[in-house]
Amino acid sequence: GRYLHSIPSSTLTLPTIAWANGSTCTITGLNNVAPITASNMGQSFRTLIWDNPNQQAFVNINDNLFTVLTKLTIETSAANKLCFSSTGTRNTTIGVLEVKGGELVGYSGTANGTLKITTTTIQNGKFTFSTSSESSIFNTTGTFIINNSGQFIFADVSGSNTFTAGNYIIVNNSGLFTFNNASSLNTLNSNSYLRINNNGKFICSNGSGSSTLTLGTDLLINNTGSLMLENTSSLTGTTQINVLRNLTSSSTAAKAIDFGFGDVTGNTIYVKGNFAKSGTGVFTTSST
Repeated sequence: GRYLHSIPSSTLTLPTIAWANGSTCTITGLNNVAPITASNMGQSFRTLIWDNPNQQAFVNINDNLFTVLTKLTIETSAANKLCFSSTGTRNTTIGVLEVKGGELVGYSGTANGTLKITTTTIQNGKFTFSTSSESSIFNTTGTFIINNSGQFIFADVSGSNTFTAGNYIIVNNSGLFTFNNASSLNTLNSNSYLRINNNGKFICSNGSGSSTLTLGTDLLINNTGSLMLENTSSLTGTTQINVLRNLTSSSTAAKAIDFGFGDVTGNTIYVKGNFAKSGTGVFTTSST
């Protein structure tokens, strides 16, 4: 069955519903101009669609029982704004996540917890895991893909967070993955490869914090993809990448791998297997 919550309102209170297999809940009509906390979101949804083109501020869920068993979709409007938690300790489980537009935040304010997502696709819009001052954990078991103009920021303030990826990570087209935009140490542990394609870009550190990334298999940079270890150099902020198999670049970008600007001491890539370029690509590095 389908439930459409389309009441034009600056507040959100859902009825309690027993969500059966195949059911869909669509929330639309919100027009809040200031951040609000939704009521009665502690339910086990099957498919949840967030589609609020008249939103002007975030809606916080802030409920320990909130779960999406099948799929959560953030629709195309840039006005869509949803946050799982802005306070307290929250452990949240999502099946498939698709961000088509707008903005999704995992943890903000002083919130912390563990977010588990099976498969993530960011088509457009932005998904920020943490803008919180606290430390949290992000676990994915399926693929993690950024396409088109989609953006993903893992850490954006001061918390020390850990991202464990059970499958591969792909940054496609003009997608942007900023791992550490914070002032703290953040860690990525992947069981598979990282592939950066076309105009995709992966920034490891964009602040004064340090980043440690371990890839269980390969680092692949293709087409005009690029990898930047440190976007804003700092004496205290460094990036270390451990590639447990091969690093291969076929990228024709002017800087396929950029170690940073200014003082880049401590920015390192360790490759356990082969280090090579393929096709007509030119392997380039830069540190200025």
